[in-house]
Amino acid sequence: MSNIRYRLKDNNNKTLSCTLTEEDIDIIRNKLTATHHYKDREIRAGKISNAKGTVYLFSSNKDHINSKRKFQQVFNGYIIALDVISKNNERIIKDSEKVTLRLLHNLISLNAHNIQEFHTIVPQEKVSAKMGGQISYIASEITKKPNETAQAFLKIAKNNIAMKTEFSVFNKLHSSQVPTLRPTSHIVHKVLMNVFYLFFSEFSDKGVIVNIAPSTEHAYFDYETIHVALYHIIDNAAKYIKPSTNLDVRITRDDDIINIEMDMISSIIDSDEQQKIFTEGYSGTVARSTAKAGSGLGMSTTQEALKLNKSHILLNCKEGTIEIDRGLKYQNNIFTIKLPRKRDK
Repeated sequence: MSNIRYRLKDNNNKTLSCTLTEEDIDIIRNKLTATHHYKDREIRAGKISNAKGTVYLFSSNKDHINSKRKFQQVFNGYIIALDVISKNNERIIKDSEKVTLRLLHNLISLNAHNIQEFHTIVPQEKVSAKMGGQISYIASEITKKPNETAQAFLKIAKNNIAMKTEFSVFNKLHSSQVPTLRPTSHIVHKVLMNVFYLFFSEFSDKGVIVNIAPSTEHAYFDYETIHVALYHIIDNAAKYIKPSTNLDVRITRDDDIINIEMDMISSIIDSDEQQKIFTEGYSGTVARSTAKAGSGLGMSTTQEALKLNKSHILLNCKEGTIEIDRGLKYQNNIFTIKLPRKRDK
């Protein structure tokens, strides 16, 4: 048993940390107040409260038992610790609440979009009125509107993947536990296509032609986290690429590194923003001015997901390529994701 034991409680009476024994706790239950020497147990114990909370301290150290002053000196250290732990705990709670609320907001929004897509094909009031004949009614509406239905299904699929992405980010990037990764060898082209198909209709609506060069290269990574990274990069590309241009995607090998290059004409990224866009909460100037800014988490999430896979992303904003279209500035931007080709030895 340790010579010094303690319990730290915040100002809401919540225990932050505790190493007390059951015998110590019994003393607290008997209304331990100030410093007291319990001769029958050969310990000194005490309680101090302040605006940050309460410290209970127990010591069987002989110096502390014989000297109230020395015991108080130790007490003072734990009071300082309470202040530090209390502040850190408040910050952790706020950060946790922010992440949880953001997850909840995004899931509610995506779910609302899915409901809206469904009701563009079959209006809610008509479905509700078709008691007993809902399936035949929905089937007839789908038959009447095959193109609109196909588009709605693609958007619903994209929103479902976005929800899965939100859960993945929450579980693997914001969990207090060490993320569980299952790295294995994947065909990079196939993984890319699994994400790109979700966005083809958005690129098509903007008149963008997506050219993905064929490749049989393999890379070694955890599928789920790389899927998250690719989702956010391609989502950004769909938002900011210049209409009626090309998005050229190349997969190349550089020794034991596999490169995924996404080459496009997209919104200008000022030189002082080229690193900031990978920072949590940061949205670029163009994103803010065109009302496309989200929570500023997409690219920072990409960065974190890549780090888990010992990978990273580079941005090359080509000098001398700036062009203006309908009052908006664009430039040639190349995003390069670098993945390990093999497992680390």
